[in-house]
Amino acid sequence: MRAFEIEISKPTNADSFENMCTDVYGVVFDDPTPKRNGRSGQKQGGVDIFVTSRAGRIGIQCKRYVDGGVTTKTIDDEVAAADAAGWKIVRLIIATTAASDTALVKHAQEVSDLRQANGQFLVEVESWTEICNHIQRYDALHPKYSPNSAGGAIAVLREQGERTGAQIAAMPATMEATFKAALLQMLPTGRTDSPNGLVTRQLDKVNDLLRGLKFQAAQELLATLETEIASFDRHQKARWTLQNGIAHWQQNREEVAAEWFLRAYDLFWDDERIAANKIRAHIIQGDLKLANAEGARLLGLFPLSLHVWLAATNARICENEDLTEAELPARFREEADALQMMAYAFYRQQSDLAVTYARRALRAKDAGLFTRKGAAGIIVSVAGKDGISADFDAYAEDLREGLDEVIAAFEPAATELWRIENSQHRAEAASHVALAHMLTGKPGVALAICERIETEIPEYADNVAALHIGSLLFLRRHEDLVKFSIAHLNALDEDGLLLAAETAANRGESEAFARITHALREHAPDEKPVVKLLEMVCACNSGQSEKVVKEVSETPADGLDLITLSAFAGLMLNAGRDSEALRFVEVIKKRVSTHSSSRERLIVADILIRADQFSDAVGLLESVDPSGRSLPIQTRRLRALLFGGYRRKSKDLLEKVPPEWLSDDAFRRLAMGVAQEANDWSQLELLARLHREAHPERAEAWVFWYQVVLHTRPPAQIRNAFSEAPERLTGTLKQIAHLAAAELQYGKPVELTL
Repeated sequence: MRAFEIEISKPTNADSFENMCTDVYGVVFDDPTPKRNGRSGQKQGGVDIFVTSRAGRIGIQCKRYVDGGVTTKTIDDEVAAADAAGWKIVRLIIATTAASDTALVKHAQEVSDLRQANGQFLVEVESWTEICNHIQRYDALHPKYSPNSAGGAIAVLREQGERTGAQIAAMPATMEATFKAALLQMLPTGRTDSPNGLVTRQLDKVNDLLRGLKFQAAQELLATLETEIASFDRHQKARWTLQNGIAHWQQNREEVAAEWFLRAYDLFWDDERIAANKIRAHIIQGDLKLANAEGARLLGLFPLSLHVWLAATNARICENEDLTEAELPARFREEADALQMMAYAFYRQQSDLAVTYARRALRAKDAGLFTRKGAAGIIVSVAGKDGISADFDAYAEDLREGLDEVIAAFEPAATELWRIENSQHRAEAASHVALAHMLTGKPGVALAICERIETEIPEYADNVAALHIGSLLFLRRHEDLVKFSIAHLNALDEDGLLLAAETAANRGESEAFARITHALREHAPDEKPVVKLLEMVCACNSGQSEKVVKEVSETPADGLDLITLSAFAGLMLNAGRDSEALRFVEVIKKRVSTHSSSRERLIVADILIRADQFSDAVGLLESVDPSGRSLPIQTRRLRALLFGGYRRKSKDLLEKVPPEWLSDDAFRRLAMGVAQEANDWSQLELLARLHREAHPERAEAWVFWYQVVLHTRPPAQIRNAFSEAPERLTGTLKQIAHLAAAELQYGKPVELTL
């Protein structure tokens, strides 16, 4: 049925808008200490905020206006005020809550060009849309202004604002436009007491057009009906008015839509759906206090109305009010829409209950497309935000089950997913399902879904580009990843480009790396430290390692961050310069702590294992995955324990892991080493059999199997064990010699191939 997006709310007053701009532009220009220029109401000389960028100081003038409030005269007046004040700035940005206006942008460009020729500061106008784009682009702004944005969930996961290791790709905009889509399911229906049945049927037809996303046709029919509006009763007039508002809203004319919603309520207030949209009108207008007041009043008039409760609760959430489970009325506890609203509320509050309620919404009997799509968006967003869990499948049980339920909610896919009529909703739902598959270790399925979206819904192809390359990364199809990235540079965001650059660097593809990093610099001009590291990696892998090693060896360790120190230590280990690598490793050991990010601790642990610093590595790995849920992390831990000589701890770890982990080749080989160290022949026979079954064509697997059964089987059974080998095996000369000797002594000879 319905899903609700908690959209970015416009500030309710000038001071709040200045606070927002201080946060936004501080992040955009990477200035941790942006300065407010006095306070609202004081003369500020055309500048409300100063931020420092690499290009110099920038002035921000904040204008909280509705559409049409900012004019060319506004621009000229603010420029003149800044000139008169004598501010030393390189650029003046006039930021406004008003909609984008081509004439204003053109005027600002003309003023800016003229001033640049005279050596004066440049001028730009940024509308509300552009401010929202900044918020969506920068993860650091999401918790405060757009907590439902999936910028971390459906972009390449990262920590501390930059990539620090091999991470996954995720789809952007996972919960986009669900609130607007929801309204299409809440259109008021005709009343049985309306005397003009023909009008009711015509208005019902408008409802059908709106639900089918045929907004132009709906408006044309509404215009035709307007000629007969004198014959409408009050409720029909209110329906007609509300339908006009919804048609405007769906076409991004929010302020106009709000006026229509309010007019509809004035015409007929005694309809719960019309009343609910009065609350939404005040939300759209940014008057959240009034929206909340009306929500409370209308709940008194419609105490049993789900529609009014949803709108009133949405207003509370928009005003950053925290909800508790007790605030969901008992009568709505099985309603998919109410559960979905609570899931959004808890998601905004960064509560674990977000997944709980999203799962309940998915399972609700009345959960339609929009509810399922929105709930799926929350679950994959939560899963994607935890980079370590996403990379290493270390999810808590409820989140893992939630990802499985996202997939199940759209099965059978042939009917529940690929037959969704609207292409945008089909693509968005498919993207959620693809991401759930990737996050649960099925990147091949995720890639197949991406390719189908790209083929069947080409207008949405750019939106799945990051998910596409993430799937290729998990499949280790690195060559294909680089090729795809080169062909889709314009579709990838900063994180996707970094992932592509990292892959190209690891492969030593210097030409591809140069093209990707050129696109990255165009997308984000500020140079990132990780790009410099990747340049070194690319140089090493393309035959220029001597130059890089020399540069690293001459670099002081003091002042470098943990990631750079780890990268430099790794480069020196690769070059066989172990003593110089230890110079960086010793600094790393002093710097890293449990307060370091999970990503940093994991990267450091990998370097410590390579540098034979096993005790320190074990401690870090235990702190990253204390519950022991992640196979990749526990594989690292087992390696550190085994090679560090921790026999008892190694055996304890093996006794606690899920049996299916022994099917993983890397983990099983380490387990074989642990069992050998412990002389545990019973465990060795189990592991040798699993290894033989995993690689029935390999001579080395049979050599190990024979060595074990010679210690575990009585003589009468040894010949049977040796007769199980297939007729043709492959392996090294040494393996074949061992195997041939054993076969000659105990069993039937097999055909061996070098």
